[in-house]
Amino acid sequence: MRVLRVVAEHPHVDAGFVARTLSPQGMSRQTVYGNLDALVSARLLRRIEPANSPALYELRVDGDDHHHLMCRQCRQVFDTSLTTDVRRSTGDPDDFAVDGIDVFFWGVCGRCRGSHGYGEGNHST
Repeated sequence: MRVLRVVAEHPHVDAGFVARTLSPQGMSRQTVYGNLDALVSARLLRRIEPANSPALYELRVDGDDHHHLMCRQCRQVFDTSLTTDVRRSTGDPDDFAVDGIDVFFWGVCGRCRGSHGYGEGNHST
């Protein structure tokens, strides 16, 4: 329950943060990792894996198919929803049953654009 509470209070948190938060309460790093895995298996947490970043955890709510934006500068993650109908490719196998969609959008958040001099035509990859 302590691991679940930390993730609920800090969405998009990595396992290291959870371990550092619970260490003063006597919870070992191994116990935190085990609990995170168990909570993901129980579908109480969702594990998201942005490229070139540690895995992040958030509360999982069935039926909530939100997606994520990640700032390339500060690495902050934001929740978002797709606003257009997503269709499968015509080349997909007919017998493939999609049970979820996980989309990550990359860019630079407004705070970083303002503080790093980003403007029209000045984009980082």
